[in-house]
Amino acid sequence: MLLIAQALLAPLLMRWWRLTPAEMGIHLNWSALCQGVGWGGLLAVAGAAWMRHLLQTENSWSTLLFTLPTSADWIFIPALMPLVEEVLFRGAVFGALLRRWHPGCAVLLSAGISTVLHPIEPWQLFVFLTAIGYTLAMRWSGSLLAPILAHCLVNATMLFFRIDPSRCAALSSTMLLSVTLVSLALIVTTRSLNEARSSVTTRLE
Repeated sequence: MLLIAQALLAPLLMRWWRLTPAEMGIHLNWSALCQGVGWGGLLAVAGAAWMRHLLQTENSWSTLLFTLPTSADWIFIPALMPLVEEVLFRGAVFGALLRRWHPGCAVLLSAGISTVLHPIEPWQLFVFLTAIGYTLAMRWSGSLLAPILAHCLVNATMLFFRIDPSRCAALSSTMLLSVTLVSLALIVTTRSLNEARSSVTTRLE
């Protein structure tokens, strides 16, 4: 029901605030793909590390977190949920906040709003961090594709580990570190190239 409400709310807010396509990130560019993969990998590592911690400490939440996903979950969680939530929180809410707030404040506010609507213990901090990551992906790429792709990758990874929690518990620190470094390199390199291109374009104008 919450997802349906979000899907209905997003276009209403966009119309009410009269957001432009650029403010909502309605366009594609090569950096959106790179930012999406980079942030998706980085945040998926964070989620996997937290899952591994819960398993290794035999946290009481483990029995709830690792229930076997259904066929509907594979459609709902990695696909529909990221699409609807990113259009609402990064497309509508973040786009509107940027009009009145400093970008840093807008990132934190939009992340806070989406976190409040996801009261999932013991994942509150992780949800907040992923929301910041999705918002930065949107900010640095200028495209809604980046946070949607990142959100899809994170949700798919979490769902995959629900099938066989032992795979998550068996993840080595070396593997997690390697994925983290590759993801960070992709994010930083893409952003640097974007800034260089923007600088050149500004000079030519």
